[in-house]
Amino acid sequence: MKHAHSTVLVLAILLLAACGTTGSQGTDGDTVQRDSAALEGVWEDTDTGTRFTVALQRGIAHVTAIVDSDGEVFEIRSEGWEDGKLTWTYFVPSTGYENKFVVTRIGADMLDSTWAGTGGSGTQDLARVK
Repeated sequence: MKHAHSTVLVLAILLLAACGTTGSQGTDGDTVQRDSAALEGVWEDTDTGTRFTVALQRGIAHVTAIVDSDGEVFEIRSEGWEDGKLTWTYFVPSTGYENKFVVTRIGADMLDSTWAGTGGSGTQDLARVK
């Protein structure tokens, strides 16, 4: 009977550990730093053509460049992780706009995000380019 009790305890521990993990594809709401590899690449705003480059630095995803479809380089004011989500704020020199993006869901070839700033707020799909 002692052996059966140990087996149940081990199974309970494994079950608890499994409940705390999610895969990197299709995570929603709780986008976490362990999904950094899924974020690496170049992502394009499907409405404006603006491209966001995400690179891994010490295994963690960071936004390293933002370029508009006409070649204008946007100034990254802040970027990093807030509440387990990749976020960045950028400034558009030609318009004076400042926007903040938050990744809300990671798909294989699409990021769902929210944005808010000078021009309003909304949701935006970012498609993988590279």
